[in-house]
Amino acid sequence: MTHEKMLYLWSLLVEQVKENTPELRVKRDEIGDFRLTREDGRSFCNVVAFRSHVSVFVLSSAYLPGLIPTSLLVRKSGRVTFKFKDEDDPLLPIVSEMIDRFYAARDLY
Repeated sequence: MTHEKMLYLWSLLVEQVKENTPELRVKRDEIGDFRLTREDGRSFCNVVAFRSHVSVFVLSSAYLPGLIPTSLLVRKSGRVTFKFKDEDDPLLPIVSEMIDRFYAARDLY
């Protein structure tokens, strides 16, 4: 299986996303690739395992950057991507807060 060493971290991040997005549709839920869409079919969030990291793509962060917790900006890579490399990362719990913020504002973009 590809990216085995990142699967535990991937599962931790997927659980945080699932806990904070109760009404969204799961578009894909395969090992290493989890995707959610809003009620209107637009993409909301993807969690994807890569060889050396796990990326959390929060599409609405491009439209509402003020909702990103400032402490997570060090994990931001590109416009909508947050990269994590270690399951002991002290910033992991803040992902839950960020997803909750964007979920609450999902109809604003």
